Amino acid sequence: MKRYIKLIGVLIVLLIFSASIAYYVLPHNEINTTSQPRSVPGQQSRNQPSEYVLKENDFRRITGIINNANSIFSNVLYILTGVILGLLIFKSPKFFPERNVYGRRKNQSDTRNKSVTIKNKNYTDKASTKKKTYTEEDEKVSKKKSSGDEREISLDNKQKTEWLILRSSVPGVSHLNSDPPVPCQDSHSVFQLNNNWGIAVVCDGAGSANNSHRGSSFASKKAIELFKKTIIEKRWIENKKLPCKKEWRRISFDLLLEVRSELNDYAKSLQFKLNELACTIIVVVYSPHGLLTTHIGDGRAGYKDKDGNWRPLIEPHKGEEANQTIFISSELWIDDDLNLNNVSVPESSIIEEPVEAFTLMSDGCERQSFQTGYMDEEKEKFIPQNLPYPKFFDGIVKSTKEKRKAQNLTDNDLNERWSDFLQHHELFKNEPDDKTLIIGTLIKEKNEKDFNNEQGDRSNNRSTIIR
Repeated sequence: MKRYIKLIGVLIVLLIFSASIAYYVLPHNEINTTSQPRSVPGQQSRNQPSEYVLKENDFRRITGIINNANSIFSNVLYILTGVILGLLIFKSPKFFPERNVYGRRKNQSDTRNKSVTIKNKNYTDKASTKKKTYTEEDEKVSKKKSSGDEREISLDNKQKTEWLILRSSVPGVSHLNSDPPVPCQDSHSVFQLNNNWGIAVVCDGAGSANNSHRGSSFASKKAIELFKKTIIEKRWIENKKLPCKKEWRRISFDLLLEVRSELNDYAKSLQFKLNELACTIIVVVYSPHGLLTTHIGDGRAGYKDKDGNWRPLIEPHKGEEANQTIFISSELWIDDDLNLNNVSVPESSIIEEPVEAFTLMSDGCERQSFQTGYMDEEKEKFIPQNLPYPKFFDGIVKSTKEKRKAQNLTDNDLNERWSDFLQHHELFKNEPDDKTLIIGTLIKEKNEKDFNNEQGDRSNNRSTIIR
């Protein structure tokens, strides 16, 4: 709507501009605007020299040229006005409603396209349990089985893949033991666009800001909303490709700016200052073609490549001192030329190859899952590192897949156990800081022939995966 208002404004400016030009270009009733008496064409004035007298033929010729120019200018203006009005009508959603990736009008109700909501005090997302998504390719080659299973089946006999996402945010020991208890300042959001594309966000509220839990919750949900809108508008899913590095850096920077602007408006609505809602942010867009990521602040992220190696996905923004970082609420990064310890802020990158798994987390989980560095006693200097622990992530992925298959666990079951793991497991139970950890892994399903042989057994025991 704002774009249309701008176009109308441009049209009004053009009309005013053209009217101004016409006023000065078109001939007036008087040729000579001086205080001297007018000269009659063809007759010399007593008060003017002969070289300033216009002959009747010259007057007619100049008048004809001006009239022709006026006619041409008017026709061009009419054509331009018609083109602009035509574009306004053609782009109007009233006449040509936009459609989402599922082929539905955006104003139609669609439970699969709802924004994520807060589920409980741990700020976990409430995922939809319905399972029916469409892509341009699947619509041509899919069909529904009469057994009542709504799973889409590809006819190319290739293995289907979908993402299994473990995610949770839980408070740290120091927050639980405070009097009164401090709420969990971490938040996360996950949204699955279809079986293969999705968005994951982690936000860590600043410990020095009393209302940072509000800021992290708002920022994570707003980031999902804005990045989802961009993916749909850019038609990356239909085109089956990721943007180039330069385009992604520009797009991600603009989107983070918009998240900050919305966060500022939210702070004003609560009568808070923006820095009272300060938080870090990590965004990962996952797809069959690779990963897109951008972030401001600390935390960690990594991925497992097609060869089975775990690699870092981002470089955390850390200062010279411990627990020093930058937040999305800061003004320092807006100029697009900020570096923190030789890492650009924000940092955006692309993994241009299929991946087997990925992870993103707040800094409350990094010591248990990443090699963060070591102390060089000879140089008396801390040497930072940024490497995921393969045994940690591979063990979790393997055990989750096995339990899911053996016990027919639903998505909610898995994430309840995941929350309990982060809260009470030996690795995490004494962690003072809040903990958010998201792990996504590909689940490969059997092809159509195998599925047809087993659909009778599976139709009544289907697991629910994040969509």
